[in-house]
Amino acid sequence: MSAAPTTAPPPPPAPDAGGHWFGRLRRHAIYPVVLFVVASSIIRENYPFSHFPMYARPSSKPLSYTYLADGDGQPLPLLYYTGLTPSRMTKKFGHHRGKYEKGGELGEAEIDARSGSDVLDYVRRMNAKRPTRPLPDHIQLIKVVISYGEGEFIETPIAVAGNP
Repeated sequence: MSAAPTTAPPPPPAPDAGGHWFGRLRRHAIYPVVLFVVASSIIRENYPFSHFPMYARPSSKPLSYTYLADGDGQPLPLLYYTGLTPSRMTKKFGHHRGKYEKGGELGEAEIDARSGSDVLDYVRRMNAKRPTRPLPDHIQLIKVVISYGEGEFIETPIAVAGNP
């Protein structure tokens, strides 16, 4: 008895050498990266390349931020009392500083005092919208200056304005 000839299964179809470019790209390892770049462009997300100016122009001058404090200098929860975030209050302070700096005739301390007073007035107006959460009678705007010296960072708090 002779063995019947066995037929091998047909070979898989050869990839289309001149096929559609998208089909070839989809099978390539770079596909997820291309997909990420296209999707990021559509939603205007620039990660990991940030468009935030704080990273674009580093500076050696001291940085500052502000916070709200009671009459004794103890920090107050700004968001709870006013609905404002601390960063928004700091930006508001910077905006008012810019207004007073334009004239050029005021010193740093006077610019800070006037800007701080404007910001505290704004904080009081925002707090008036929350009558169940009254602020203490005396509040202060504290500006913290961050500088680098003697091999370490130094934080210097300055009470720039008070609002009885």
